[in-house]
Amino acid sequence: MAILLESDAEKAVQSHLNDFSKRAGFVFVLVAVLTVIWSFFIDDVLKTFLQSLQPCQDDCLNVYGPAHWTEVRWLSSLFLGFFSTMPVMFHQFHAFAKTGLTKDEQRALTRIATLGCLMFVGGFFLLTTKLLPILFTFGHNANISSGLTPEYNALEMLTVATYLTWMFALVFGTWFILIMAGRMNILTKATADWWRIRTYGIAGLLMLLTVPAQAQALSIPMVVFLVAGSEVVARPWLTQSGIVKGRLSEWFDDDGRRRKLVIVETDGAHSAYTPEQAADIGVAILTVNSLQHNQEDRERVLLFLNHARITDLIVCGVEPNIHESLSENFQRMGITLHQEGRDASVALEHPFITLLGDNASR
Repeated sequence: MAILLESDAEKAVQSHLNDFSKRAGFVFVLVAVLTVIWSFFIDDVLKTFLQSLQPCQDDCLNVYGPAHWTEVRWLSSLFLGFFSTMPVMFHQFHAFAKTGLTKDEQRALTRIATLGCLMFVGGFFLLTTKLLPILFTFGHNANISSGLTPEYNALEMLTVATYLTWMFALVFGTWFILIMAGRMNILTKATADWWRIRTYGIAGLLMLLTVPAQAQALSIPMVVFLVAGSEVVARPWLTQSGIVKGRLSEWFDDDGRRRKLVIVETDGAHSAYTPEQAADIGVAILTVNSLQHNQEDRERVLLFLNHARITDLIVCGVEPNIHESLSENFQRMGITLHQEGRDASVALEHPFITLLGDNASR
């Protein structure tokens, strides 16, 4: 089921692909240019970085693979070029996606991009200048206490530091996105599975695909930590009902088709059901301020109907002519609008007997 937002327009897929290709091409060219620019300064950057990680007072770092070192230099330049392009990348992504996002999603994307970048930079600085040096110093002292004369491979130290930084970015980014989505009421019980797949589902897959050979044993524990930690962090919002009251359940009509019923209360009107009665019979109730005059309320209702795969709908409290965008999207999603008005009332014993048998579909 696909919905068409009021801010969007019906366009051919090719037009979207052309727009995406143009924006992506601009970003790729910018990354390439900045990578070349960073390559002129990467030796000084890596030297400073390794000096901050070096756990010993004397010179105990060596490069055992000059060819590999050249590879690391260019990969580091690419990473810095990519990182430097992030503001432009987020701007291009927002410009491309905003017409297909609701007002709430646009605000969430802006906050995640802005605050996330700032907090990531701060966390990256803290990790590389404070936490990693402490970790390497602890390991160095353990080697000294064992009577060893440690010599360290600079490439291995960079690999470990890069991997830990990448893990930090994935875990922190996942938790931050979940928290922001929850605080803006985009993450609810109805949309929980959608967010699970697209946040720590994707992050966990990236962990498994990017783990270096030296850290293969950590891949599964890190994924378990990510999933468990994300569930704990997002628990207050994964269980919140949002604008939904009652209990959504599936019904079967006379033809054996699965049906899901939702009652929308708007403009101060109320249905014949209390939330307790709705929970008992398996009907969900959505309460919004105004479907006729508030675009954000219309978008919230459409998103819920789309995520929950609703088939049948009662609207209480609208004028005889429901908003045109809602009617169009109900047809696109295959939703049957059975009844509307200020005094929608249906039998309590078995709602679908009345709704699907007696009421005329619209």
